[in-house]
This record gives sequence, C-alpha cells and structure tokens, in this order.
Amino acid sequence: MAIGPDTIPPVTTTASLTVAENAAATKIGIVAPTDPNYSASQLSVTVTGLPTDGTVLLADGVTAVTNGETLTIAQLTGLMFKQAAGIFGQSPTFTYSVSDPSGNKAVGTATLAIGPDTIPPTTTAALSTVAENAAATAIGITAPTDPDYSASQLSVTVTGLPTDGTVLLSDRVTAVTNGEILTVAQLTGLLFKLTAGAFGRNSSSTYNVSDPSGNKTAGSATLAIGAGTSPPTMAVASLTVTENGDLDRDCRAGGPELFRGAAQRDGDRAAARRTVLLADGVTAVTNGEILTVAQLTGLMFKPTAASQPELELYL
Repeated sequence: MAIGPDTIPPVTTTASLTVAENAAATKIGIVAPTDPNYSASQLSVTVTGLPTDGTVLLADGVTAVTNGETLTIAQLTGLMFKQAAGIFGQSPTFTYSVSDPSGNKAVGTATLAIGPDTIPPTTTAALSTVAENAAATAIGITAPTDPDYSASQLSVTVTGLPTDGTVLLSDRVTAVTNGEILTVAQLTGLLFKLTAGAFGRNSSSTYNVSDPSGNKTAGSATLAIGAGTSPPTMAVASLTVTENGDLDRDCRAGGPELFRGAAQRDGDRAAARRTVLLADGVTAVTNGEILTVAQLTGLMFKPTAASQPELELYL
C-alpha cells in the first residue's frame, strides 16, 4: 500500500515583545517552530516582513536582518529588536515563513510593541545678574528641548515668581502671573524688573515644561541683584545765631557718618571746631569723628567771640 506525500506543515507560535522607548536591542523571544516529520535543523526560515519602526538584528546585536533573507531555526530564535530613536506607542510586526523539506510552509509573526513616551523635556538653569535699580533686563532662559517633540509643542507653566521684582513678557510691560501658561518663545523672552531699592540678594523664578505625552521637567532662573550703589541723601541745614549767644541746636537733617568744621572768618579753624557740641551741650565734636544719625541730628553750636564759622557735613 502506497503512503502519500507529507502534507503536515511546521507549527509556529506567535511571539509578542514590548520594549520601552529608546531601549537597547532586546531579544524578541520567538519560539522554535516544530514539524512532526522533521527536526529543527531540517527546517528553513525565510524573512517576509520587517518592522517599520526599528531594526531586527541577529543575536550578535549588530547584524541587521534583511527582507527575504534565509535563516536557521537557531538564528530565528535568537533574533533581537532595536526600535528607532524617539519612537513610542507603536506596534510594528515581524513576519517569516517556515518550510520543511517536503515543501510544506507555515507563517510566523512577532508583534513588537513600543511603550509610551517616558522621556521628559530638558531644561537649563539660568542665572541673571542685575544692578540695583536697573531697567528691565533679559533673564536669558535657554529654550527647553524634548527628543520627541518640537519646541512649539511644549507647554510652560509658571510655578514661582521672585519676591524682589516683577517678571515681564518681552514687551517690557505685561507682568507674568503665577500659574500662567507660556509658550517656549515667551519663556526665552522673559525680563526681570527688580523692585526699587532692592540690592544684595537673590530671587528666583521657577516653571514646569510639559510635552504632549504628559512628561514634565522643572526649570529655574536665579535672579541675582547686585550690591547697593545709591548713596545716602541729606538736607542742608542752616542756623543763624547772635554773637556770643547761648547754645543752640544745629543740624535737623538726617544722614550718617562724618563731620567737618571749617571756620571761614578770622582763619581760626580750631576755635570753630571746638564750638560744635553733642546734645549734652558739653562734649566737643572733633574733625573726622564718626557720629550716629541720632548724634548728628542732636548737634549744638556755640559761637566763638567775633567769629562766624560754617558747619559742613559730608557723607
């Protein structure tokens, strides 16, 4: 009795692999096909379809597999998948056919799922130094970047504002508010206008950058305010007394530091200096002496006989 030809094809198992975005080459995990009439070494594998979002590699992790290429079963089970950079949320497939010596064939597939975008934007910390009472100054924030999205697709949320000034849009007029949503272009054009009289301290402005996948990164700008450069101010005091008069109060102006007496009549400078006293009416003030503001405003003047000295105060 004659026995007919072999009609039983090989058996394949559908494979499934999920990789993270930008993961290294990962073994697909294809199960070796089987055939009831032949050993694995007698089967032949032909590549029939490659993924569009990555590369299928041999087990060395380097050699790319080509469409139509013939593989051994050992090569098939050792295949790896390396997705293209920046690809996420896709499910490409790899297909192949397995043939036995009798010409029977079976199709095999592997689904290669790429996980969601998990890479957040990148920000660069900014540092801006402004002088006391300076005009609105560009903060100089560098545009954040994202490997999967353009700058125009990113969203900026203001999370903190400086306590020593105001952050303005590039028009130099519009104040930025906490919680406000900005574009990247607006972020890089921000200016800082410090509060009048503030100096010698640091303020900061903070923000978050989000991409369409919901990934976020915090950003910050340190706003350093330079040292005080505005000198103190004082009013010029004037006092007229009678010759040889009693002690009278002098200098109702506010302002610290140094006293200098100069006699402009009779050339008697030493005598003129001895006639300016502290508020106790006794202690003479000396040239170059350091006074407090309270002492300055309490000064008294005792004119010397036949002299008209003038009191000069310098900061």
